[in-house]
Amino acid sequence: MNTILLHPTDVLFFRDGRPMTGSLAGHSSAWPMPHIVSAALHAALHRAELPQVHIHRRCRSDGVHSENREADGRKFGSLTSAGPFPVQQLPRESARWFFPRPADAQQERTSSVTLHPICPADELDAAWLGSSLPKPLRYAVGNAHPPDKGNQPEQWLSQGAFENYLSNNETADDKSQFARDGDIADREHQIGITIDPATQCAGQGESEGKIYSAHYLRLREEWRLGVLASAHDKDLNADLIPKVITSDSHIVIGGQQRICSAKLQPRDLSNAVGLPLPCGLREGFTARGA
Repeated sequence: MNTILLHPTDVLFFRDGRPMTGSLAGHSSAWPMPHIVSAALHAALHRAELPQVHIHRRCRSDGVHSENREADGRKFGSLTSAGPFPVQQLPRESARWFFPRPADAQQERTSSVTLHPICPADELDAAWLGSSLPKPLRYAVGNAHPPDKGNQPEQWLSQGAFENYLSNNETADDKSQFARDGDIADREHQIGITIDPATQCAGQGESEGKIYSAHYLRLREEWRLGVLASAHDKDLNADLIPKVITSDSHIVIGGQQRICSAKLQPRDLSNAVGLPLPCGLREGFTARGA
């Protein structure tokens, strides 16, 4: 897969569906979900107007919808993407990728597993036989560490810390291996005028006199959005991602037409092979390195 680094030219807007009218603050500054980047890549592929690309059709039978196959077809169905993930670019160092902290590793400055299944001494304990957990789960989960109100685990683990989590090895007490949301980006709040969906104009129709409140995500200078993507076209026998995103391109991502500069990393310098990502449904659920 191709490695792409996205650098926003302004704040980013990712709406999550909660109200934004009046005094309600729109929660639109969360880290983007994977489908946001996938949709942005799909739009970039369509805007490129690549000739003679493969069209995925709804029906393969010769006698059904034969006259509408071109109109009903769907392009770029082979697009596969992963991310975005926070990537820290430091001077004189290689890019450092970060991944979400697993739910069973809830200890600050470490990636060791803290939540374990509580197995009774007697397997025939009647209390466990009546468990309401969905199959195949049998035992409840408990924290192996004593209660600590000051424990505030970081939301992100570096690639090295995440690999140590997969191999069940504790990492050293190194701040650079962990990151919080505030280390990666700031959240900004702005007030805007509501746009009428019928006229696409501000201050007209039902939206007249209405405002909205929204939050925006502003990445810090050394941080990027790291994305892995490929779109192998069967007819052209080529990957379409390098045709759309070169060493220095731009892509629209998220709401309000926010633009990011997209930089395609050279194949020989890409560290995508070593990233601890799941293999996918075709190869099973086992994570790489587990």
